[in-house]
Amino acid sequence: MEEKLKERLIGAAVVVALGVVFIPVLLDGPPRQGSHTRALALPGQDSTGMKQVTIDLGTPSQNAPQPDPISPADSPPPMEAVPSKPDAETHSTPAPKPDSQPVVQASASKPAVEPAQWAVQVAALSDRNNANKLAAQLKTQGFSAFVGKFKDGSRTLYRVRVGPVKTRDEADSLAEQLRDGGQKVKVVPNT
Repeated sequence: MEEKLKERLIGAAVVVALGVVFIPVLLDGPPRQGSHTRALALPGQDSTGMKQVTIDLGTPSQNAPQPDPISPADSPPPMEAVPSKPDAETHSTPAPKPDSQPVVQASASKPAVEPAQWAVQVAALSDRNNANKLAAQLKTQGFSAFVGKFKDGSRTLYRVRVGPVKTRDEADSLAEQLRDGGQKVKVVPNT
């Protein structure tokens, strides 16, 4: 009887060892190959500079949800240049006009214009009208607010953000101003 018990225990140990080795391999699926490139229009970017980002997505799934493209209505308004006051010495000579920048095609090189990297998220709302009202309220308070559409599984949310700005320090300063105004905010990468 002891011999049969030893054989069963050894057999069970072998089955468990094989399961530990092969089950993760079976659950991981086939090895991922290739990558896909997709251009995204990000809030805060203008059309003068583009940045190409390659994300390895593995094998595409037929049932995977596709993100909604960001419409121009979701992006913040373009920033306008504010002319500086001329000095008394240079008052007689007009300031040179800035040259228009050429449009840069998507490439692996560094973009001509650095995109803003940070924003301050004020809210994520399920109702677009409420998000637009909050953004309008923030604009009347002097903030550069915008609404971005975001898919969270089957739900569509509208993120109300202020910015975008280039540095984390600028975003922290905006967040502090908003907190002083009674808003619960968090600094996020501008995506």
